[in-house]
Amino acid sequence: MKRPKIATEAALAEIVTTWLRADGWRTYHEVELPRGGRADIIGVRRGLVWIVETKLQAGLDVLDQALDRQRRTRESQVIHLNPPR
Repeated sequence: MKRPKIATEAALAEIVTTWLRADGWRTYHEVELPRGGRADIIGVRRGLVWIVETKLQAGLDVLDQALDRQRRTRESQVIHLNPPR
């Protein structure tokens, strides 16, 4: 099966959002995080919170961002979410 070309991170975010919602997640976009930074998508379902970054290319800066987020999520945080789109 041929994978479709995804032109922008916004298009990728829309695909991910559709998948998350179909699986029962509430989604929030471009959420400011309490300790700095912004999450592309946050999914919430049954008390679980999933921070999703949508990237078209991987590199050291993307890996560094992921590791930084992992360190931050081990700490207790409160995230104020806006109504879902």
